[in-house]
Amino acid sequence: LDNGAARVPPMGWSNWMAFGCDGVNERVVRAAADALVAKGLAAVGYSIVGVDDCWAQPQRNASGYLVADVAKFPSGMRALADYVHARGLRFGIYSSAGVHCCQRTQPGSLGYEWLDALLFAAWGVDYLKYDGCYMEEYADVLRDAPRRFPFTPPPVLRYPQMALALNRTGRRITYLCNFPWQFWHLDGDAAMGGEWVGELCNAWRVGGDAQPGFEYAVSYVDQYE
Repeated sequence: LDNGAARVPPMGWSNWMAFGCDGVNERVVRAAADALVAKGLAAVGYSIVGVDDCWAQPQRNASGYLVADVAKFPSGMRALADYVHARGLRFGIYSSAGVHCCQRTQPGSLGYEWLDALLFAAWGVDYLKYDGCYMEEYADVLRDAPRRFPFTPPPVLRYPQMALALNRTGRRITYLCNFPWQFWHLDGDAAMGGEWVGELCNAWRVGGDAQPGFEYAVSYVDQYE
């Protein structure tokens, strides 16, 4: 994706492996930002502090916008982004190209790409991890798409739609397509396979869920040599 972002591989921290769905909150995220700086990791390129799944309330508000879980993030996402930025880091957030996110605790962005992109930009988000869960109900949200996304969509659906929305906000947001790794073998189907990700995403997924530990990281290198 030629938007000036992620000219080198994006690196940083995400809460998912250590804290999962139940443990994500602003205290954990702030502590991680402080640790990246204190341990010297930020100085060598680990610049992203990412909030993964389970950060939002189960329902959107009356205007259709996502709402942060006030029990987990009482100061709000804009304040959390400001905290991260004040340490010279970039703030990341999570959504999914479906009607729900993967843990089914919060809405996905399918059909709300433009509203969510505007909200993320207003919060000061620098990095979006965009997952691929609950994508099957596109036909339902398509009926209301002109109101929710007032631009002509590109021919390939879901991931490109969010790419266009993010770029229309005017804020440079690195776009990680957490493209379902099971689809990579479908090279003969342009709509399902992932040959298009380099054009439409800054970074993308190429394997199963990561696990903690150096040995697991090395196994990914072995897999793609």
